[in-house]
Amino acid sequence: MESSIVTLLSMKKNKIMKLEDISKALDTHDSRRFMMSIKVLEEEGIIFRDKKGKYTLTSNTTLKKGKIKVTKRKGPIVVFDDKTELDVVYKDHKSLENHDIVLVDTSGVTAKVVKILKREYHNYIGEVIKEGKYYLVRSKDKEDIILDKIYPIGTKVLIDGKTNEIKEVIGHKDDLGTREKEILLESLNNTARAISTKNLIPILTGIKFDLKEDGLYLYASDTDVSIRTFIPKEKLTSLDEVGSIVIGGKYIVEIIRKLPNTDISIEVLDGYNKKRKTTFRVNTLKTSTEDVEKDLISKLDQIRNDLITISELHSKYEIELKNDYLNNFDLGMVIRKNSELISREEALKSQVEETKKVIEEQKEEKMQEMAETIVEVKEEEPVLTFTLKITGKKNQLLALRKFIETNGMTYEKVA
Repeated sequence: MESSIVTLLSMKKNKIMKLEDISKALDTHDSRRFMMSIKVLEEEGIIFRDKKGKYTLTSNTTLKKGKIKVTKRKGPIVVFDDKTELDVVYKDHKSLENHDIVLVDTSGVTAKVVKILKREYHNYIGEVIKEGKYYLVRSKDKEDIILDKIYPIGTKVLIDGKTNEIKEVIGHKDDLGTREKEILLESLNNTARAISTKNLIPILTGIKFDLKEDGLYLYASDTDVSIRTFIPKEKLTSLDEVGSIVIGGKYIVEIIRKLPNTDISIEVLDGYNKKRKTTFRVNTLKTSTEDVEKDLISKLDQIRNDLITISELHSKYEIELKNDYLNNFDLGMVIRKNSELISREEALKSQVEETKKVIEEQKEEKMQEMAETIVEVKEEEPVLTFTLKITGKKNQLLALRKFIETNGMTYEKVA
């Protein structure tokens, strides 16, 4: 369905259409599937809905899809699929976070954010306080949240980063183990911001625990952005043995969050992690051959399905599109490129037709001009012929001949 919508909007006469016109042109009977396809294409930044509710391909506009990268020097910048970068309009800085997938207007010198397509929300920890008659949750670098329910002052809570609602009560700040759990969970949440869920490299989906003599270091990276947090040894209950290991990021945060408020011990046993008295079977990145094979088979299936989707586009650029996909493994980028190539080809055809039309018009104008031009024909004076018999000496005849030739007259010698 998605490829049919893209193909329809790629046609010159259908560059911008209302939703009902798209549905009518495709003769869709499954409205639910149709709306899901529209939503997917919008979220991928392949199509764009303007203020009038009409849809067009993003490639037909000055809009481009990119990923936000927060830098120390410039603040947020947008990185596009071709690795080019563009500064973001200053007024948009506060509304952006690292790894946001955005649609930006590139018609100016700096990029203006039109829409945030996707955001990776991260949970955070806050503490219940009271100001006046209101109970609030306060957290570092976050806005205060007014509570509907009353919680004891000093209660530590986990806030859902997307809804800004309390997800879980961790415990009171004075309870045994609450402080230790809060420190570890907060450090894990901060470090996990560098992890990209779309990364195909297994090691980049994990968090590295590096325990040294001075404390615990947590590392995460997606090759573009790296985050490191540090818990000094003074905040650790004990340090039995130094070492390091990488654990799947999305698992470890949830496991730590669900543990009771007691001391948390982490011990590596035969490639698994042991926490307190409960053994959580979470694979570290010392994976077995069988796990690697399963992971590869899963990724190959995804690649195979994506290549089939590209074939269903019935594009004359199929080989080029498949090569691009195998270099980047980004199906959305390939579909956008196909739309751009089709639009470029149509624009070139249109330009050729316009050129031919202008040439024909110029020919007709010239012919008309020639037809209307009046040509004046001058009548030539009649040639008069005289016969004269001249006798004289040779030198006299030569002088006469020269005189005749000089004055443009002709003569014939007669017997």
